[in-house]
Amino acid sequence: MERRYTEIIAGPEEAGREVGSLLRGLLGFSAARIRSVKFDPEGLMVVGERVTVRHKMREGEVLRVLLEDSSLREQKLLPYDVPLEVLYEDADVICVNKPTGMVCHPSIGHYADTLANALAARFAAAGSGAVHLAGRLDKETSGVVLCAKNGAASDRLKAQRASGKMEKTYLALVRGDLSAGQTGEIRLPLKDVREGPSGHVLSRPAEEGEGRSAVTSYEVTACGGGISAVKVRIATGRMHQIRAHFAAVGHPLCGDRVYGEEEDPALSRTALHAAQLRFFQPFTGEEIRVRAPLPEDMRERLRAAWIDAADI
Repeated sequence: MERRYTEIIAGPEEAGREVGSLLRGLLGFSAARIRSVKFDPEGLMVVGERVTVRHKMREGEVLRVLLEDSSLREQKLLPYDVPLEVLYEDADVICVNKPTGMVCHPSIGHYADTLANALAARFAAAGSGAVHLAGRLDKETSGVVLCAKNGAASDRLKAQRASGKMEKTYLALVRGDLSAGQTGEIRLPLKDVREGPSGHVLSRPAEEGEGRSAVTSYEVTACGGGISAVKVRIATGRMHQIRAHFAAVGHPLCGDRVYGEEEDPALSRTALHAAQLRFFQPFTGEEIRVRAPLPEDMRERLRAAWIDAADI
């Protein structure tokens, strides 16, 4: 299958500049990305010939730059052939609706049955693509996960996250009848604490000056039956941030037995869903908005509380 490239046409401003300078300045390549592409036999091409990062462009020359990961870099992910619900896909990125119960990355106890492994199987079947997850969700959390198919796209998505251009909206079901339409912000630093016989690391509130800053914004969209549906956005990405923050203010997420919620007979997992994602296509700049439908178990929990899912 044909490999994925982008092109730089050298105009008067690019003439005389070295290829490495153009990769950094025009494409925003990191040092690691430049190393990857320069060692690939087909990574940097001018008029069908391989060039180095020291090559000085002449006006009118066209530089072809490989966007895919180098063929010299092997991705060590075992394929996991399971169906994936694809919400959006193009040549550089893919968005999938991760089901609850699936881990994002390989870890102890989950070496080959993760979302990353499933994407690796999909890309292998298509003949191109490498797995670069742009963020992650906890095992129990469902919803939108974004993945870049090449390192260059991954670098640009990381820059979007760092600048705040990428925006993810979660839907949480929390304990307590809040006021519909109520908005608020939880500003509470969090620290990692190892607890229990198993030594699991959890996020806990920290004193001022300790831990790391964490900001969670929310809007209550519906309430009833002792629970509230809340749209949530986070300005920081701390471990278990949403769960820890709402538990700290007395409204733990339904089904979240780790952060203070009693067992919920109507729900077998923490009621948290990554419902929407807004980002920009890494190379065209097109704004992309993706929605993941609310899973059935959370719909059932809303029905049990006499809340219409259409109202949230």
